[in-house]
Amino acid sequence: MNRPLPNYMKIILFFNGGWGLGAIGMILFGLVMTIGVDFKATTLLLISPETGQGTVTNTIFTNQRINRKHIRGYEYIFDSPIGQLKGVSYSLNKGRKVGENVEIEYSALFPQVNRIKGLTSSKGGSHLLPFAGPLIGGSIWFLYIFLTGFRRISIVSNGILTEGTFLNKEATNASVLGKRVYKVTFGYMTGYGKQYTVTRKTNSPEKLESTDGKLLIYKRNNPSHARMINILPKPIPQFIKEHWRPTAGFRN
Repeated sequence: MNRPLPNYMKIILFFNGGWGLGAIGMILFGLVMTIGVDFKATTLLLISPETGQGTVTNTIFTNQRINRKHIRGYEYIFDSPIGQLKGVSYSLNKGRKVGENVEIEYSALFPQVNRIKGLTSSKGGSHLLPFAGPLIGGSIWFLYIFLTGFRRISIVSNGILTEGTFLNKEATNASVLGKRVYKVTFGYMTGYGKQYTVTRKTNSPEKLESTDGKLLIYKRNNPSHARMINILPKPIPQFIKEHWRPTAGFRN
């Protein structure tokens, strides 16, 4: 049976409430902070690096700073397997002079991708690479939320609502926001009389131990897979309690 669930609640459920927004925020932060990083050059120079000799032809003083230091640019020329190429590399430090011979790193696959060894091919350079952490982490997090979103909607819309019985609460060594995390276990029974248990970790066990906190939904075709109602994103738990009726609960 497909229960009515407002579209805006389906969207909230799909993105798992604020967790989805948190993942998007991490991605946006990472994108903004790494906008000056040349990931293509960094990747290619790791995969197929070659070296050659070049000469500095000009120095550039930019207005951009990192950690209060000005970024300096150094234009150069070098002989590559496909002919003479020009390039520019950046650094926070002085040390390159016009006419100076320098070692050039370039990609064996694409010699057009090159830089002075020890410098970077973009103004952001490697100094901003640590900010790729939130970008990568947020992307993985969002991908997980996205891939499991339809499952959450399916079990809530099509699953069977029932009332469980509190069986056990076990403290863990973890804490969230200064509150101890507990493993809370409930038992429930299907319409065919088969009994199952569901365990969830939470730093607010009182939400599950309360009278209305024992409500859960299990998958019709896989009763061992269940979700506690009170840990679903708001305002979905309240909507379910007001509009849906549970079947018989767990029996010993």
